Amino acid sequence: MPNLTIVIGTFKLTPLYFALLLAFLFSSFSFWRQMIKENLAEEDIFSSSVLIFLAGISFEILLSKLLGIKIAGAFLGIFLVSLWRFKIIGINVWEGLDSLALPIIYFFFFGGLGEFLSKGDFRVLCYSLIATIGWGILTYLKSRYRRFFWYKSGKTGFLFWSICFYFSSVLLVLDFYQTKRLYWSEVLWVILIFASTGAIYRRAELNKK
Repeated sequence: MPNLTIVIGTFKLTPLYFALLLAFLFSSFSFWRQMIKENLAEEDIFSSSVLIFLAGISFEILLSKLLGIKIAGAFLGIFLVSLWRFKIIGINVWEGLDSLALPIIYFFFFGGLGEFLSKGDFRVLCYSLIATIGWGILTYLKSRYRRFFWYKSGKTGFLFWSICFYFSSVLLVLDFYQTKRLYWSEVLWVILIFASTGAIYRRAELNKK
């Protein structure tokens, strides 16, 4: 595997940096396409994209250093800052969260590819594979979830929480397979699984007649 790292003085630009840049560009465009339909000002869309991106990166780095938590920290940062940001700019929280489903998939895909090009480890390509399958699931759900007999409300929020359930379930199994033990990362995945299930159940309004 050739070394694709660019060195400028003491600063190293690994393929992962470029992969994250691509993920940001694709994710921002996807987010913009959704939010422009809500007549949101473009400066609010751009600033929200940047803040959510920085939150995901910051939480990932912080929790990774403090507790050894990887990936789950990014989910937490994205979710918390998105709730705060959507409230400020006046976007329906559930619709806003749904608009993040595809961007999350982009970050997994490009992140896995960037890690592979940086380290040459074929195992990290599994993240790109997981993202590709996630894209297929999202594409299927977009046009059909409102017709599910058990989701009679048809309310928004389903796409985001379904993707969260998918990724947290797969990554929980993957993490446990690699470590054979439960760490903070696995605990957060379990919490996210229950949170996703609870949110979908609540939005389905199965108890309403």
